[in-house]
Amino acid sequence: MNSENLHNDSDLLRRYFAGEMDELEKNQFEKRAADDPFLSDAMDGFEMSPDVPAESEFRMRPPRKHWRPLLTAGVILCVLAGFALILNQLLPERVKFDDESNQTELKTEIEVIPVSIDTMKEAGNSEQIQVSEIVAYANNFRASEKTEEEKADTIVILDENDSEEELNFALEEEPFGILQNQGAPITFLFDLMVADYREIGRERDEISYTRVEQTGTPAEFENQNTLKTAELIETVVEIPYVDYLRKSMEFFADYAFKKALARYEIILEQYPDDVNALFYGGLCYFNLSQYSKALEQFEKVSDHPLIIFEEESLWYAVKALIKLGKKDEASKLLDTIILKGGFYGPDAIQLKRTLK
Repeated sequence: MNSENLHNDSDLLRRYFAGEMDELEKNQFEKRAADDPFLSDAMDGFEMSPDVPAESEFRMRPPRKHWRPLLTAGVILCVLAGFALILNQLLPERVKFDDESNQTELKTEIEVIPVSIDTMKEAGNSEQIQVSEIVAYANNFRASEKTEEEKADTIVILDENDSEEELNFALEEEPFGILQNQGAPITFLFDLMVADYREIGRERDEISYTRVEQTGTPAEFENQNTLKTAELIETVVEIPYVDYLRKSMEFFADYAFKKALARYEIILEQYPDDVNALFYGGLCYFNLSQYSKALEQFEKVSDHPLIIFEEESLWYAVKALIKLGKKDEASKLLDTIILKGGFYGPDAIQLKRTLK
């Protein structure tokens, strides 16, 4: 910058800070200072030391080095790198980055439903046997069958403000086989009563099935170097019966009747007289509008040596018979239920009146 420019700029600075510029000239000067680091520095210096000649500001101060943007960018990069490191440590092992393979694949088990089941038409909600109805019977049985001694052994302390859900969870934690139904040990899965075959005993206690898994990288970690096509892997595995049954009952409790039925059928292929698969499979068939098949399974349950679901199977056999238009047979079966005087007795009396 030559001496003439220095003199002109110092005069402009003096006039600017003395308020001698009109609005247009002031705006033009500020715009020029925004684009000229030397002039901007001079304005800073003049504002702090108005008694120092403005020319000295131009001579003494070195050109401004634009290091601030670089420093800011560096700080941001460091923060991001630290955040990424922490996030990678917190992520589950299966989705962490892998130095060798870039990303770790996920495996998700897929429930395979046979076409014969998948094509079944689910009955309307009002026509279905509700899971809550099955749970109500199980809770009634659980309350009536526990002896005073068992009640003393099973202490559940609940606050008066505890919810019904918390109560159900507390009861769910009872040991397997704590209750007996006609001498057969039972337990509860998702508030649904089942025969405890671990206590009953069989030659083997596993279920063999073909596990189908989908592998691939999660969408949020996919990039141009990642294969985006999923692969299905089939593996024949053996797991404990109770574990396989637990998942089956979870599907049933969630009203996923097709998935539940597919699993009950696998159980029956290996244990044809499994009372759990017969009874809950029959309920699934009923809710999928397969009333003849449902009736067939309910009849097997009512004749089963393990008298666990006898009363329920008779009651739901009546409902299947009515759906099939066999009201006379249904009426005779209702008489049997009424004479037993059990949980379904009052409902059986009411239903019999409507069949006349």
